[in-house]
Amino acid sequence: MNLVNLNVVKLNFPSVDLGDEKKQISVQITSECTNKKIKETIKKFDEHGLAKKFKSLRFTIIASKKPSKAKIVAPKDITFDPANDIICLADLVKIIRPLSVKKIDEILSVLKEELDSQKGRKSEAVLANEVETIADLVVFLSENKELDKKTWTEEPDPQKKIEHRFSSEAPFLKSQIVDLLPRYSLARNEVDEKLSLDSVKIQFLRDFLRMKSDVLLTQANGDPKKALDNLTEHLAAEIGKNGKKHDYQAIRFYVLDELIKCNVFPN
Repeated sequence: MNLVNLNVVKLNFPSVDLGDEKKQISVQITSECTNKKIKETIKKFDEHGLAKKFKSLRFTIIASKKPSKAKIVAPKDITFDPANDIICLADLVKIIRPLSVKKIDEILSVLKEELDSQKGRKSEAVLANEVETIADLVVFLSENKELDKKTWTEEPDPQKKIEHRFSSEAPFLKSQIVDLLPRYSLARNEVDEKLSLDSVKIQFLRDFLRMKSDVLLTQANGDPKKALDNLTEHLAAEIGKNGKKHDYQAIRFYVLDELIKCNVFPN
């Protein structure tokens, strides 16, 4: 499939975002998870005569769940099956899991940008807890001066790190990263934007993660699963010393996200 951005081809292209004219497939990408959105898109698709160019219409919903299973009927000249032609983030997780780390990293970058458009759609209490946990973690890491004198020179290469160095645990690590993405990626993006750390604090953060994760990996005899658990628990204990409750899985996601960036378990 060779999908192109139709808004580049024509500004404000109606109804759909991506299209492959050769295979006559079109895709609407939206964060609006409602049957109303699906029906409105199909109606505009029909009104603009897009079935002459694209026989198939599909939807990618940037949300954890699909719209309700209310009956959706498309005109006869449009190939559209609600059961198979609407996918959400949960479906994407299943598709992404078997891919290489390099591909997963590329997809995560795209999804993070798309998820950022969902700000304000989540329950404020839920989002606040996720954001607060990651913010507290970032502040702790960036202000920690307990640094090792060792100089880390590793360039980011998640493919080499996960699929080569930790090949036996690669499926587990990849599934962990992908499974936690839909819930916590938006929170991490918001924290990064709000805190806007300077280069010095970013270096403190990276150095601490590299140092501590390296020590824990050695103590775990090179077992990344055990070291990942121990690092997450250590960070949860550190930022929980004030008695505040934190989202444990948010901390785990942050550690995994930094693993992709090669700031955890450095070579």
